[in-house]
Amino acid sequence: MSRIKVLLVLLVLLATVGLVWADTPVVSSYPMKIKGYIRTRYLVLPQEADTFRFDELSLDLKTDFTDKMWGEVGVLAYGGNTYLFEHMYLGVKGLPLNGTLLIGQTRDYAFGLVPNGANRITTNYGIVSDMFTHDRILGVQYIGRIDIIDFSLAVHNGYALGYRQAGEGKNRVNFLADRDSTLGTFQGRDASDNKEMACRIGNSNFVPGLSFGASGSSGTLSDADLAFLVANATSTEHNTYITRQKTRIGVDAKYVFKQFQVQAEAYEGKSSELKHTAWQALVLYKFPYSTDKTFNVYARYGEVIPDVTATAKSYTWKLKQTVAGCVYYFTKSLWLQTEGEVNDENPPAGIDKVKNNVIFTELFVGF
Repeated sequence: MSRIKVLLVLLVLLATVGLVWADTPVVSSYPMKIKGYIRTRYLVLPQEADTFRFDELSLDLKTDFTDKMWGEVGVLAYGGNTYLFEHMYLGVKGLPLNGTLLIGQTRDYAFGLVPNGANRITTNYGIVSDMFTHDRILGVQYIGRIDIIDFSLAVHNGYALGYRQAGEGKNRVNFLADRDSTLGTFQGRDASDNKEMACRIGNSNFVPGLSFGASGSSGTLSDADLAFLVANATSTEHNTYITRQKTRIGVDAKYVFKQFQVQAEAYEGKSSELKHTAWQALVLYKFPYSTDKTFNVYARYGEVIPDVTATAKSYTWKLKQTVAGCVYYFTKSLWLQTEGEVNDENPPAGIDKVKNNVIFTELFVGF
């Protein structure tokens, strides 16, 4: 995407923000809303000592500038020593086509099933979300509706090709993942040829309780991305990687009926000559027994499938993950969750499978 096109888009968006600001009453003062949460775990790991772990601390600040415009900043700490901006954006609602504009760093609402809120269920994201939908984006998003059609459009800094890991503790398996490095590395992904465009079109009111959609994104691989593939994913089919093509497509659906929730998602990525797919399905049942308290049980199964012959490098392995768990809600912001994760992989002959299953109990305290 050329710099002139990006500049024109930004000028239009700035004009839109200005018109909304001028057309709505300004809040006389900007009261700050503060919320957040703490996650603490007790983990049982194979071939390691059981351990307590401070897992996450999230702190979120939000203020309303007008009744249609707000700003929000969220900071996340992992394990007490890793910090990042979870989100940092300006939001504007009440725009044409029932639109909401997001400018800055936030979730990617223009591709796939967003792994937050009611879509998340499991406390760990899982290998499928980790590969395609986990990381945030930095850019511009427009979310709206035309009649019964929901849509989301985004232009953002391109994801870097990187890795995430299946399992916890010392025994983990690396696999390919789209990673946002914008806020982690100074000007890390600001080259114009690394911009990505994404779009999701769906429906959430055709059938009560059912929502579904299809999405796609397109971008360009950087020199670092190609080098990453050559270093980690060469195979019999691809002894090197040359083309800079980067595309992602996906479909997703969720159905909620009384105490049941079922959801599924599938994605295909093309990174240079490498094709990699992933899919997962989840089912949840809620046992309500009072106004505030519930006990939920759930299960999820997913696979990550690189379309190459497996080598000694784990990025070429097919991964399978089975998760089962339960969560007891003391209140809407205080719960205890137990989750078991069985990880399996298909390495080539002569390489042992990794013992990277995990079970943990987690206390979530919201404030």
